[in-house]
Amino acid sequence: MAPFKSVTIAVVALACLSSLTAHATGKLSAQYASQTNCGAQSDWFNSPVKPPKEGKDSPFALVNGQDKSTNCDFHQWSWQKFLYLTQIDKKTNQLVMFGDDYLQVNNEMMP
Repeated sequence: MAPFKSVTIAVVALACLSSLTAHATGKLSAQYASQTNCGAQSDWFNSPVKPPKEGKDSPFALVNGQDKSTNCDFHQWSWQKFLYLTQIDKKTNQLVMFGDDYLQVNNEMMP
């Protein structure tokens, strides 16, 4: 249970940091101000945590050659990815991010 306590603390810290960053600028664009529901989804805290969508199904995939992603998309994807990588893999009893299937990739998603 201790890993989930650490993960919960980290997620709360990230949410607070995100909020402080927005308030520190003193200026919120209409696009960001209109996004009132940009919190973590409750199913992200179920075990196992599903990885966020990546590649052509991700919120960052180009639509007709344009990036339609928002600041909220970035924050939600990041939170979910963090939760996914920091969960315990039941097969190996170690964090997913230290498993054999975890690869470091470049900006073109190549190892």
